[in-house]
Amino acid sequence: MKFMTSVRAAIAATALALIPAASFATTVSSTQLTGANLDSITPFANPAFTTAGPGVVENVNTTIPGTRLSPWTGSTVNSGGLFSSVPGGNTATYQFTQVQKALSFIWGSPDTYNTLTLTLGGDLVAQVIPGGTPTGPGVSGNAPLAPQSGAWLFTADNTRFDGVSFFSGANAFEIANFQTTPIPLPAAGWLLLTALGGVGLMSRRRKQSAA
Repeated sequence: MKFMTSVRAAIAATALALIPAASFATTVSSTQLTGANLDSITPFANPAFTTAGPGVVENVNTTIPGTRLSPWTGSTVNSGGLFSSVPGGNTATYQFTQVQKALSFIWGSPDTYNTLTLTLGGDLVAQVIPGGTPTGPGVSGNAPLAPQSGAWLFTADNTRFDGVSFFSGANAFEIANFQTTPIPLPAAGWLLLTALGGVGLMSRRRKQSAA
C-alpha cells in the first residue's frame, strides 16, 4: 500500500514537472442560466469532496430558506436536481492525483462571500470571487457572476490544476454538475511507473530470499 502511494505521488510529480510553465493561460467564463436553460441540462451527482468542513452537504435536492438555495430553482427540474452546498465559514475541496485541464459547474446564486480557488502543486492558478475580477498568473476571460442573480454556468479552460476549493464566508456556496477534464499522463509518467514497479518487484524478491 505504501509502495503504491509512492508510485502515485511520483507519477503526479512527473506530470507536473513535464508541463511547460508558459504553455497555458487559464481562461474563465460564466453564462447566466434561465429556467429554460436549466431545463435543457441533465442533472448528475457531484463527485464526493476530498475534504469538507463539518457543515458541508453533498448531493442534496432541497432548498432550505436562509441556509441553501438550489441552483435548479426556477426550472422544471427544481427538486429533482442534485447539488452540494458549502455553508458559511466552511471550505470544501477536490484534490486530484492527476493534473486537470478544464472544469465546469453550475454556480448557484453567486455571492461576494463565495471564493473559488484553483491550485497546482499548492500554487495559485486562479481565484474567482463574484462581482470581482478573476485573479491568478495569466488568467484571462470574462466571469461577471453578478451577485445574487440566479444560476450561472462557470467554466475554466486551457488551464492546469490539481486542486479546487470552494469557500463561503456566509450561507452558502452551491455547486451542481461539477466535472473536470484530466490531462492524459505523459509517456514519461508511464515509463516511471514501469521503472518503479520493477524496483518494487526486485525489493520484494530480495525480502523473500532473505527470509
